Amino acid sequence: MQTDLQLIQAIKNGNAQAFSEFVLRFQNYVYTVSFSIVKNKPEAQEVTQDTFIKAHRAIEKFEANSKVSSWLYKIAYRTGLDMLRKRKNNLDLDIVSYSLADKGQNMADKLENLEHKALVEVAIDQLPAKEAVVLKLFYLEEMNVNEVVEITSMTKSNVKVVLFRARKKLAEIISNDFADLKNYYNIKS
Repeated sequence: MQTDLQLIQAIKNGNAQAFSEFVLRFQNYVYTVSFSIVKNKPEAQEVTQDTFIKAHRAIEKFEANSKVSSWLYKIAYRTGLDMLRKRKNNLDLDIVSYSLADKGQNMADKLENLEHKALVEVAIDQLPAKEAVVLKLFYLEEMNVNEVVEITSMTKSNVKVVLFRARKKLAEIISNDFADLKNYYNIKS
């Protein structure tokens, strides 16, 4: 198995199979970041696809100064924010109604037959996009603060503040909603 840097070099050398392997290797991580931002499956899939297209176009500019995953997550993060801006610009009442109905259905689908981890993920998704992404990168993807800084382009102190606030909000969401959600979906401890 090639290292990430070897894979990047193979792509730079024109190896199409290497790019396929690159997508397979990172698609779940990119989708996680994308979904954390846009909170909508179809849009997260679109952001994921756009991220890989942008990465392919920018692959020649990649330098080994950072981890491949950090570089790719940064592209996903910015692409997700672009999607949010586009959504805000095109927002109308029909889309709002659809999104609200879709969110409820997605929540029911996610929680069905899941236990505590799913409830925590649902709680994280209730956070503002920036806080949810930082929290997921730090805890779920197990990145350090410097990697989160590189992906989000925030300052180190800003990442720490966002993490602190996100943890505090998450604790409130869980303490207020956890018991109700468990009872509603008949989830056993």
